[in-house]
Formats: sequence, structure tokens, C-alpha cells
Amino acid sequence: MKKILTLLTGIVFAILLAGACSTQNTDDDSTNAEDYPEFVTIYLKAYEDGAEMKLQLSESLDGPFTDAKRHYADVGPGTKVVWMRAENSQIRSLKVVAPLVEDGPIFPGKAKTILLNKRRRIKVPDTAPDDTEEAYKIVFKDAINGTKWPVDPYLRIKDR
Repeated sequence: MKKILTLLTGIVFAILLAGACSTQNTDDDSTNAEDYPEFVTIYLKAYEDGAEMKLQLSESLDGPFTDAKRHYADVGPGTKVVWMRAENSQIRSLKVVAPLVEDGPIFPGKAKTILLNKRRRIKVPDTAPDDTEEAYKIVFKDAINGTKWPVDPYLRIKDR
């Protein structure tokens, strides 16, 4: 029994050691996927500005939140982008997240709904060119009186 337990312990140790080892890619000509983010989450927060509701966006829950018309989210080819409401966002639901122009270079089409209008998602095409930007639209329903408000922020791919 002791021999079997020792053998099994040795096998488990070998498996753990093999799993901890990794190979390093030293190919300098390879595409650096790490240059672009794999995922970008854009948090949305509405606020009252006189008689209107405006939208602020951020890639961090802690902010800083930027006015949507001046917000540029940096993405890359293959990046998965998710829009979701921040805590105390004053947003009842996301109605639309979609490109302003069909067949644009970054935004492949209307974002897919996730979790009953709580999140929207796209994947930037792998063929999206560097050093480009694209405006898109967000339509949200406010939590105060249920009015729909449109906003046009940007997604951008910087030249790396």
C-alpha cells in the first residue's frame, strides 16, 4: 500500500511540474496579439444636464468617466467589446448599441444583447485596419422617467 501511495504521489508531482513549465515564443516576426486588448468593457453612466440626460463612459468601474461624445475606447482586431451599466448608472436599459454606418471598419453590426438588455457585445473583425476610428450609437432608456436618449461615442484602433 505504501509503495502505491508513493508512486501516485510521484505521478501527481510530475503532472504538476509539467503543467508549471511553459515554452517561450521567441519568434520576432509573430503578430503581437498582446499589443491589443483581448477584452474591453465599457461602463455606462447617465446624468441629468438640465432637461436632458447625457452619458458618460469609462473602461474602469472606478472611472474616470468621460462624456460620451469625447470618449474613445481603444480596441484592436479581434477585441471583444462589452457595454454594461455602471452601479447607480441612472440607466434602465440599453436599447441599441450599433454602428452609424453599415460595413464600417471596426463595428461589424448591431451589438448582441446579453442578460436581458443589461449588456451588449461585439467582436471587432480580425481584418480591422490599424490607425482608424469609427463612431457608433448608443440608445439608452433612463431610470428616471423611461425616456430614450441617443449618444454617439467612438471606437478607435491606434497604430502600434
